[in-house]
Amino acid sequence: MKKYHRISMDQHSGPPRKSKGWGILLLVGLLTMPLLWDGAKVSYAQWQTMFGPKPMVSTPTFDLLSDYFNHTTGTIRRVTRQPFRKVPWRVEWAVSGLGLSLAAGALILRYGRAR
Repeated sequence: MKKYHRISMDQHSGPPRKSKGWGILLLVGLLTMPLLWDGAKVSYAQWQTMFGPKPMVSTPTFDLLSDYFNHTTGTIRRVTRQPFRKVPWRVEWAVSGLGLSLAAGALILRYGRAR
């Protein structure tokens, strides 16, 4: 015999929905499968060098990513070079100094509150 009735806290809530985590996991797995396959081919070729000459391995996914990265980097350099042409310092040093000062400031703020 039940002593208490179960009462829902939210009267307007419906039945629980199925999570979509499996779909996202499957999508991520399918997207990373070519990278894993090319990495496995490179690893196998490196392992084969112990037994003889190094075999040639085709890695189309790595080649495509490398070409895309090089193209994107070149485009970013070309676009950002024009506005920073007349500054009296090198942009690489200025951005590196800014990142270093932001990291140092974050560490000071983080560990300064603990005391």
